[in-house]
Amino acid sequence: MNDFLNTVASIGSWIWAYPLLILIVICGLIYTFRLKFLQIRHFPYIMKQTLGSIFKKVCK
Repeated sequence: MNDFLNTVASIGSWIWAYPLLILIVICGLIYTFRLKFLQIRHFPYIMKQTLGSIFKKVCK
């Protein structure tokens, strides 16, 4: 039983390492091309909303 659990754990750790990493990269590339590089085109707006809200005064 212990050998079976060790085998399942090693298979699971392998699946969560390489295939999942490749799948995440492929999905990221697909979304980048399908959304026409949204994260690059709107980068100034994203930074303005993110960092601008940090430096704004709460009380005017």
